Amino acid sequence: MDNATLNAAATGTASNYKFQIRRSSGGEWHVLQDGAANSFAGVARLAGDFRVRACVGTVVSAEVGVTVQFPTYSTIVGNGTVSAACDAAWAETKAATTAESRREQAFWVRLDTSSGSYSTTATIVGPSCGPNDGASVQPGPRPADSPASPTFAGASAVYTVACFHTHTPMTYRFTDGSRQRPVGPSGADVTFHNSASKRLPGIVYDYSAAAVGGHNIDLPARLYHCGPTRRDTPA
Repeated sequence: MDNATLNAAATGTASNYKFQIRRSSGGEWHVLQDGAANSFAGVARLAGDFRVRACVGTVVSAEVGVTVQFPTYSTIVGNGTVSAACDAAWAETKAATTAESRREQAFWVRLDTSSGSYSTTATIVGPSCGPNDGASVQPGPRPADSPASPTFAGASAVYTVACFHTHTPMTYRFTDGSRQRPVGPSGADVTFHNSASKRLPGIVYDYSAAAVGGHNIDLPARLYHCGPTRRDTPA
């Protein structure tokens, strides 16, 4: 979603400049702009590795590599829609915590590059578990991009760019304070987000300090990052 500018300079007199782009992995050249201007400016809406060039008549410039990356973890959680959804999920996780049960919840974060807007999928709720059991949630497979293979003709897509989930309070576990758990991403979380089929940022909502059994459910909490800084760039 960043602005990109391409400039061309020709020796001698030139009245027409044609800017072209293709994916590095192959494919036909697509015309970005064809006219008198020797500069092209636009918003990058397709992620991937590309090659660009300029043509003046029969003269073709050397190709230049351009990589359009997915947004970083910081950019994603800094978005108001995403941060509000994370806060709501944390509030719901706390509200569902009782002396008998608790559960985690999760959702995927999506970016629509036609508008630059973020959205979240429907909430996935993990199984309810008792005070002596560990909580978990399985987000399932990463939602497919739409379209699956974006083209220059469409020039935009909806990409899955992150996955979020909550951890649960220890308010009704080991209420004598005899046990605590570390906060932030678990080893399983890191493995999930680094797996070959995922490879995208993980967002975890958890307490700011170690969760000691019997703690106040409303202690300060925050977002944690795990896995890659950004989703891997497609070829």
